[in-house]
Amino acid sequence: MTMNKTLEAALDALVQALEQDGALREYRAANEAYLADGELVAKINEYNVQSALLEQQNDAAEQDAQLTASISGRLKTLYDEISRNPAMAELQRAEQALSEVIGEINARIQRVINPNAGEGCGDECAHCQGCH
Repeated sequence: MTMNKTLEAALDALVQALEQDGALREYRAANEAYLADGELVAKINEYNVQSALLEQQNDAAEQDAQLTASISGRLKTLYDEISRNPAMAELQRAEQALSEVIGEINARIQRVINPNAGEGCGDECAHCQGCH
């Protein structure tokens, strides 16, 4: 089944409104700044590689305690440096703001689909399809 023209037009209007929303514009700007920060991207890439190495080391039959400590120390240093980076902080803030907007949109759609669900999990579970 395909979407009817009324829903398609409403979705197009939603997309246009989202394109104009400050949260999306701020996210895009923050993402561009993050991608333009070569040092930050390099640190994140190194963090991912070091994390994979630590996982391999932890899964190894014979673990090298010195290597594990060295990798763990480097991961902590990288994490701290990444966390202090202003571009990363702004990206995280912008992602959170955009996520809240998308969450509100999704919650309203979910209330249409399941009007008895309420605002969240409560004491009355008989109507809920999620847990059981």
